[in-house]
Amino acid sequence: DLTGLRTTIRSHSFAHMTSIGLLNLSHSDLMAIESFAFQDSEYFGQIDLSSSLLSIIHPHAFDQLFNVSLLNLQGNLIRTLDK
Repeated sequence: DLTGLRTTIRSHSFAHMTSIGLLNLSHSDLMAIESFAFQDSEYFGQIDLSSSLLSIIHPHAFDQLFNVSLLNLQGNLIRTLDK
């Protein structure tokens, strides 16, 4: 439970995790997702980051993230996404 903790998903945070069906960080107090946060992760089914106060997603944050069936960013403070 990350409720009330202002944090960032750092580069390589999920490295070498072979299979995560659902990553639910909804309603947490995330500030940002750094570049390559999901690099070296083999499989994520769904990622729910909804209503997390997220305002910054660095370029390449989701690089090398394959086979995601749902990425929920609804209800955050994101204004733009760079390629």
